[in-house]
Amino acid sequence: MKPDEFNAVSNGAKVFDRTSVTRFTCANGSVILTTNRGPRIVAKKAIIATGYESQSLLKQRIVNLDNTYALVPQPIADFGSWRPDWMMWEAKEPYLYLRITGDNRLFVGGEDDVFHSTIRRESSVNAKAITIESKVRKLLPRMQWEPEFAWSGTFGSTKDGLAYIGPSPEYPSCLFALGFGGNDTTFSSIASDLIWDMVRGVTTDDANLFRFDQ
Repeated sequence: MKPDEFNAVSNGAKVFDRTSVTRFTCANGSVILTTNRGPRIVAKKAIIATGYESQSLLKQRIVNLDNTYALVPQPIADFGSWRPDWMMWEAKEPYLYLRITGDNRLFVGGEDDVFHSTIRRESSVNAKAITIESKVRKLLPRMQWEPEFAWSGTFGSTKDGLAYIGPSPEYPSCLFALGFGGNDTTFSSIASDLIWDMVRGVTTDDANLFRFDQ
């Protein structure tokens, strides 16, 4: 297969950027998508890959949302006894992880908590950063560093740590690619292969690992 055959536009597809799908319905073996800028799309299948926001579409509870926090200091001249190629992730809750970036910064994070709202999450950044800093200084008391940036983010986790890939009984004409958790990059690669098979009607044993009804 030539590279151009993987390009949707070269095969006749149209791309509408800055366009939102405001409504979609599944009926009679097809899906109808209505957008906020006029175009209306009718297709045999629609692929939904909108991350944890997809939970708002589903009655089935598939993901739990948590917040995580991180900080980095200014570049560090001397790491002391800590080697730049070392990485640490604690096997406890709340955990602490630590690694060195390519520009000689200490990248640390953790202190996860349950998601409630973005406002509450952002208001917790300073306190969480202080807690993370305190833990790192206790762990590496001889390393000299000064915090420079701190931030937060929300991530989704499933009951078994696996993604949800494929059809949901709630939307028979849709295929979902929901790679939650810290392995979402890997799951998205798996989803691209599995969904390609599903669209062509090819059944694989691997698809059973990610189905909705388990």
